Amino acid sequence: MLNTKINKNKGITLIALVITIIVLLILAAVSIAMLTGENGILTQAQNAKKETSIAEEKEQIALAYNAVKAEEKGGAVTDDKLDKELEKDGADATEDGENIKVTFRESGREYIIDGNGNITEGTGTTPPTGDDNKATVGEIVQPGEGNKEYTSGEYTAIIPEGFMIVPGCEDISKGLVISDNPTDTEKDSSNITALGNQFVWIPVASEAEYIRNTSYASTNVSAKAYTDKEYLPDGIAPTIPADSELEIPEGKTKDEAIGLINEEAERDAVVGKGGFYISRYEAGNEGLDKLISKNGATVWVSKSQEEFKEIGKSFVDNNNVKSAMCSGIQWDMAMKFITENDEKYHVTTATSSWHTGSKVVASGQNKEDKACNIYDLESNSYEYVAEKNSYRTSTQFVYRGGSYRYSNPASYRYFSSGAASSGYSFRFVLYVM
Repeated sequence: MLNTKINKNKGITLIALVITIIVLLILAAVSIAMLTGENGILTQAQNAKKETSIAEEKEQIALAYNAVKAEEKGGAVTDDKLDKELEKDGADATEDGENIKVTFRESGREYIIDGNGNITEGTGTTPPTGDDNKATVGEIVQPGEGNKEYTSGEYTAIIPEGFMIVPGCEDISKGLVISDNPTDTEKDSSNITALGNQFVWIPVASEAEYIRNTSYASTNVSAKAYTDKEYLPDGIAPTIPADSELEIPEGKTKDEAIGLINEEAERDAVVGKGGFYISRYEAGNEGLDKLISKNGATVWVSKSQEEFKEIGKSFVDNNNVKSAMCSGIQWDMAMKFITENDEKYHVTTATSSWHTGSKVVASGQNKEDKACNIYDLESNSYEYVAEKNSYRTSTQFVYRGGSYRYSNPASYRYFSSGAASSGYSFRFVLYVM
């Protein structure tokens, strides 16, 4: 009887190999999501580190305050005596009206002490000085480090906490891009990663240049345009006088007078920091009405201009950076910056081939409609701005740019009822504090 040997295949099948690879890819994606992003482990750890540092600084202030109080036998605590007590902690105390302001030199954080000894976080963060204040391309500015500076050519930008300069987009004159995702990169054009919220720095050299451009079509609307109200976030928004105390310039309406006050507050916030950030993409909606500025996002439409003004404030609001709907002047500043730095893009001439389709599509899909790294200024959706006009009183709300519907240039300024529409979105900005 013959002995027959059966050879068994001890390897793995092609199907099993494919399944294994898919499982590994899923596990890798889950791991990355758990590590990065707004709720990732790394982000949560950074936030916890910042909160711990803040608590420690408040405790140092409280100990110093109580020490001075005891030395004065219950008398008033002055800024000069508290300053001496805090010297060992690397902090300075200065007079701030009826209160005392304490600034920690290493972290740059500010705190306010009222007459009763209550300690609250200040409205701003003073950046550290020297090399510690310089941002590095591709590295997130960590919580507690304070906003940092970055210089490229003749321009200087401020990089907020929680953001980094995207590698490959570090030239300010070409459109410096920041992102809140540490994996984002455009260093290799064949392998671009754009997962985070991204913004482009618009430099502003002086107060004199921060003005509305009334030459942009429609010129009738531009000449009659004025800044809106109630769009600025807390910490920047001005206090509007009561009607009895409001000064209304000759030839202006009440709303125009209030607009001038908001315009001045906006200008001070921007010029004081040398510029502002504009969202790289049209406003996106990432589930549960969460405002984002991401590539490939569902563009946020079907809200009124008044609703978009409030939504614009929701992206971020802390001591280092705040968000708001883009104003008419800020749109004009972006047009000015593009005109001066992008020879191929003409903000006053529309490219009809870009305006195709029958509806608003995901953000950033029209690669041709990109100027200084900003997408969809001339195509996709019209964009409401924080601006009105007195040219057409029945349709006072202003929108900018072009859309899939009509061939209008990026600088285009026109009027609307301000109502919600499937063809209207908005763009928002970041104010560095």
